[in-house]
Amino acid sequence: MNSRWKKITGSILAATGAVSFLCLAAGGTAVAFVVMEEQQKDPWDTVMAGLLVALGIACLALVQAGMRLADSGYKGAEKERFFGRWVKNTLFAGALVIFVCAAYMSVLKTAYYDGDMKTLALRILLTAGAVLAASILYIRMYLIEFRKRKRIRALAGENVPGGSRYSMVIDQIYSDKEDPGNRTFLYKGLLHGKLRKGETAYVIIPGGGEYESVIRGVFKGNKQVNEAADTEVSVILDSIEGKAYPQYALLCGTKKPAETEGVNQLEARQIRGYVQGYDDHPGVAEYMSLVVWAIVHGSYLIPVYTRDTVLPDPSQQIPADAEYMYATVTAAMVKGENVLPVYTDWDALGAWRNIMDRDCRQGTVIRTFKELEGIVRDEYAGVVINPFGPRSFYLSAEFLQNILEQETTAGHTEGEGQ
Repeated sequence: MNSRWKKITGSILAATGAVSFLCLAAGGTAVAFVVMEEQQKDPWDTVMAGLLVALGIACLALVQAGMRLADSGYKGAEKERFFGRWVKNTLFAGALVIFVCAAYMSVLKTAYYDGDMKTLALRILLTAGAVLAASILYIRMYLIEFRKRKRIRALAGENVPGGSRYSMVIDQIYSDKEDPGNRTFLYKGLLHGKLRKGETAYVIIPGGGEYESVIRGVFKGNKQVNEAADTEVSVILDSIEGKAYPQYALLCGTKKPAETEGVNQLEARQIRGYVQGYDDHPGVAEYMSLVVWAIVHGSYLIPVYTRDTVLPDPSQQIPADAEYMYATVTAAMVKGENVLPVYTDWDALGAWRNIMDRDCRQGTVIRTFKELEGIVRDEYAGVVINPFGPRSFYLSAEFLQNILEQETTAGHTEGEGQ
């Protein structure tokens, strides 16, 4: 099923579950009226109440399944983990169903119908109020998540002028023999993401600066195309004063973010780009050195939970005197031990669905590699970069310590936005 149909089918399932839940609430009201009118206790009443609760949970589970399918139609969502959100919302929804059913029974029993229309109206209003209160609580939870998701999407797209986030490590370079000035070069590599002809491209040379260029041409094999995605391509770029960009330079569609006071904005492009290309260069010592270099000289976006500070905007910088704790995830490669999740940018952080677990008390901090090693020491089994995509990369606590010792001996390490 392609992305478009995943979105459509998932939305239909979610809507069906939501409508079914509302119908169940209305049906529950009717059943409660019937039960309260009976003069003797029926053993099937308990069964009916249990069935209502089970159906309510099933309806909300359908909503979650639909949301899961729809989410998988978006970029990076296939790698997400939905179990935590599913359990949280299903248990919450189950509690609401129980609450509403209890309200039916207690309210209707208190306001015993004796033929008085005023009493009947009071019954209906109290029951409707219980249903409305439960619905407001549930809707509020999704509105909070919606607002934060909207902000995260805005942050993720803020530094992508062409609208597409891509990266490509230059593996091979060819010059145009028919170009007498030797000003045009063809660069070949494995593309991650989607690029288009005519887009602005940023070429980052490790330790050698950054250059802005334009994609003059795109080739898949010998065929010229207007765009390409997740495949081996060759692109034509303007040269640097007649010289080609070096091998293993990083080509990407993301620019360096402008510094904004009070906002955590980060684009660790070299970490993300070289980690994405890690599997494309197995056993290449020079490339492995570049990966380590990027990791050591980079900065990281880390989600945290504050204890007493409400932050409606997840990018808002946390006050210096605020108390907070770092988020954790479990990793299969270390037998389920806790590891510290860190992210290269808001696009990668946005793939974590459970970011909203603690209402408005979730924020972010930016830390350098050296600070990262201090956080992990004695507390975590290691660090996982971009655990939910586009490509995760695990670093053990021992590896972090060894690399930091080597870098400290060789020279000072300093975090960069990259």
